[in-house]
Amino acid sequence: MKKVLMFSCLLFLFAFLVGCDNESIEKENVSNQKIIHEHCTRSGFAGEDNVVTLYYDLYYQGDVLKRLESYEGIESNDSSLLDQYEKSYRSVHENYSGLDYYQTSVLRDDTHVVSQILIDYENIDIERLIEIEGEEDNIFENKVPKASKWKELAKKVGAKCSVVEE
Repeated sequence: MKKVLMFSCLLFLFAFLVGCDNESIEKENVSNQKIIHEHCTRSGFAGEDNVVTLYYDLYYQGDVLKRLESYEGIESNDSSLLDQYEKSYRSVHENYSGLDYYQTSVLRDDTHVVSQILIDYENIDIERLIEIEGEEDNIFENKVPKASKWKELAKKVGAKCSVVEE
């Protein structure tokens, strides 16, 4: 009985050590992968004679999203439409105020309103971000931002992405 128990303990210890070794190899493989940059664009419509520009740059390693840059803008001669867009962008950005590593800006001139967002997923407080954005329909899997989930959501709204060769 003692031999069986000792053998079981050794077998468990061996399996544990091999499992840890595989996990560290997997982490090393991900950290050795190069960071991929994808540029995504999508169309938007805000009525006749208005030009909507939407593009996103994502940087990821393996399937882990590291950084996201977003640019959304409208060009119009209708100042009341520009007012609506500016108010809307500022309202959305307000939800993220005080969240480090989530940078936002809204720029306005006579014929343009532009919203820019930069998210540094490597340093941001993920739990706080999830608290703001909600648990459902987000890009996180076990609190890790996934590039594949982001691209899946982007595809649903018509975004087309391509790898940028650097």
